[in-house]
Amino acid sequence: MKSVERALRDIAAHPDVRLVSFRQLVEWLEVQDPAVLAKLRTLKVGQQPADWREYTTA
Repeated sequence: MKSVERALRDIAAHPDVRLVSFRQLVEWLEVQDPAVLAKLRTLKVGQQPADWREYTTA
């Protein structure tokens, strides 16, 4: 558990990272544009698009 705690502290230290509960994640996903989510589902696991703007607008 100490390793997990250390990892989470390291991850949380990044300014653009938010650690949220599963409930918060689900609530956020529920208000997203379905067209944008459909585009994001075309990416492979861990794949980052060259231009995020193509995936953040419907």
